Amino acid sequence: MGFLILKLLAYVPSTTNPTLAVISIDKSGFVSLLPNFFLFTVSLIAGSRALSHLPILVCISVSNVVPASIYLLDNVSLKKSSVVQLISSFVVIATAVPILLASADDTEKLESLMDSPKFWLVVHAFCVIAVNLHGRIADARYGAADRLFYCYVFSLVVLAPASLYLEEAFEALHFKPRRQIEFVVGSIFSALVGVGFNLYGIRLKEDENFGKLHHAALAIASLASPILFNIDIPWWAWLCAVFNFIALIFVPTYLKKDDNQLGQADQQLPTHAI
Repeated sequence: MGFLILKLLAYVPSTTNPTLAVISIDKSGFVSLLPNFFLFTVSLIAGSRALSHLPILVCISVSNVVPASIYLLDNVSLKKSSVVQLISSFVVIATAVPILLASADDTEKLESLMDSPKFWLVVHAFCVIAVNLHGRIADARYGAADRLFYCYVFSLVVLAPASLYLEEAFEALHFKPRRQIEFVVGSIFSALVGVGFNLYGIRLKEDENFGKLHHAALAIASLASPILFNIDIPWWAWLCAVFNFIALIFVPTYLKKDDNQLGQADQQLPTHAI
């Protein structure tokens, strides 16, 4: 669904770039980007499995470890790094642990670790971190937009047959008509938001003000989620969540402007519009 949305967005009129062009991939490029494809696909699977069982507040709190960890990896050894941002990053990571442990997942009924949504949420966070770090050392010809496009292609090729084989794609056919409509609308909405966010993030500069706005929006969405969803966590986990979101506001976003796309026209590399 995300790949289809990405294809449709490529044809949306734009004042700056009517279509999104990506560099054609070759054998060496595929080998270089293969870990990125794999990690991206695993992050989709793990995130979906975690979100289907755990509250939104828990998922976002643990996902906040991603920007905090990347910031620490980039700046913990620098003498000029901000003390406030370093402390905030440690607070985000420290508070995510009790929030995750406080969430209920019927541990007694689990037959293996693979059945635990907490396990998949941790896998999701580590995969997102790995995807972003691998993008820095992957083939320099391919910018963030190129990697995003081919990641969606790879995930489509892998997930579509897998969902048919596991009969997961047919489970929606047994929903009641109203639930079927809600399932389709929800899938399209989540794909549109996810792809739109990724494309928008590609063109961003690492801006402290954007980071505060983005992270504040995550906090508001998480704290407002009990209005629509039941969240069964103790009071001390709520307190940790509040500290988690407040600390995250002071952590810069790891999203960066894709300079490779800006210089693509001068490189005379073969491209094709998606």
